[in-house]
Amino acid sequence: MLGLDEEQCEAEIRILAATGVTMDKAALIQKQQAAAERGDNAYAHEVGQILRFLGEDEPPRDRAWATGVVALLEQYHFLMQVRGWLPAILRLPASFQTILSKKGDLDEYVSGLNQQLASLEREWPQCTLRTVDQSARALRGLFRGLTKHQLEFVSLLANEGESLCLWLIEKNDTDQFNKLMQVARGGLDDARLLSAMASLVGIRTLLLKQIYSEEQVPYTGLESFLEHFEAVEVSEVAIADLKNILASFDALIEVFEKQTRSAGVKACYDLVAIKERGSFVFQTSENSERVLLLELASNSEHDARNEPIEYLVDLRNNLMMTEVPTEVEDELGVEALIGSFVLQLRTLTVIKEALCTLHAEGHFGYQTYNRKFRFDMSALPELRRVLTEYRKEVESFRAVVKAQREENYFLNFFTMREIILLWGMLKEQKVADFSSLLWLVSSNLDEGQIILTLPKL
Repeated sequence: MLGLDEEQCEAEIRILAATGVTMDKAALIQKQQAAAERGDNAYAHEVGQILRFLGEDEPPRDRAWATGVVALLEQYHFLMQVRGWLPAILRLPASFQTILSKKGDLDEYVSGLNQQLASLEREWPQCTLRTVDQSARALRGLFRGLTKHQLEFVSLLANEGESLCLWLIEKNDTDQFNKLMQVARGGLDDARLLSAMASLVGIRTLLLKQIYSEEQVPYTGLESFLEHFEAVEVSEVAIADLKNILASFDALIEVFEKQTRSAGVKACYDLVAIKERGSFVFQTSENSERVLLLELASNSEHDARNEPIEYLVDLRNNLMMTEVPTEVEDELGVEALIGSFVLQLRTLTVIKEALCTLHAEGHFGYQTYNRKFRFDMSALPELRRVLTEYRKEVESFRAVVKAQREENYFLNFFTMREIILLWGMLKEQKVADFSSLLWLVSSNLDEGQIILTLPKL
């Protein structure tokens, strides 16, 4: 950490500390704090390492020696950065290949940088903290016009942002880009993606002249590109925005693709999502439109959500009116899935009607009810079996009710909903409420007789 040859440099620091010659700790602490405040954590850590090696007992100070060592440490830190910047900058042509005239070995500037990198890597194992100044001096002129923030920015673009760069270059029409952002934001409630989208707008604005200016593009080569990049005002905020985009770029592209698909093609992708994480849920409800719901489970990219039957019907209609493009069929294989979904939805709708009937007609077993079926290509036979079961249940219940009403005359004073209400009152021993509803049968009902029946329930 403290030199190009770690063991040797650590030994040098220890020897100097042990012989009573050391740097000014106060000055080092000040350097460390300044580095931390500007966000240069790597340099702050390196200074902290030297402070740790000096130990708790401070020997006599030698400010001249301290100044020299700190200067060498800064040179070392610069070389460490160059070792990261150089390979990254050499990867830049891949990210901006469509706006560079010269590429690869045809670009003399790129060839020169490759030689510099090879020389640095060749000398690196033999370098120590005492010889670092000579190596750093030879490389100082490489990026003379670029700030540290600019170098960090282009390094991020080169190392992680090739797809982002190529995508941005394609989006050269600002009006179309703005429309895409407006459409993509519609209905999007993912805070992370909304933040990344805002960062994307900011980064595109920052690079507007660099990648779209007809006066500059195409560039003759990498050197010309970097010279013009010197005019781009890169701040720590811009670097944070770029990191924010890169962390979510694949998810953003997926959102853009979904939001800009035709209704039919979008329906194909929605159906695949149902196959992967969807279930059909039946539940009791006074609102018949809430009896059948689609439940989509959450995953790493999507939150869980429920959709009503109207969503399923609209999806079916879109699918049935869609001629699936060949490329979509090759990717998703949805033709068979569509056929299975249409047949299953038809059966599910009839099941829903049977459950609504059982609930509305007062079947005690279907007043609170919940059942879930995973969407599966092979689920149709099971759904049909369940439908037959519910149809038989409806017929059986109607027969029982008819027989009981014929045998017990006074049941005909009440609907099944009222009978369920009376049953609940008896179970909860609400005798007074129960009596008030029985006035239709008898105006002088003895509450004592009702109380005597309660233990039997």
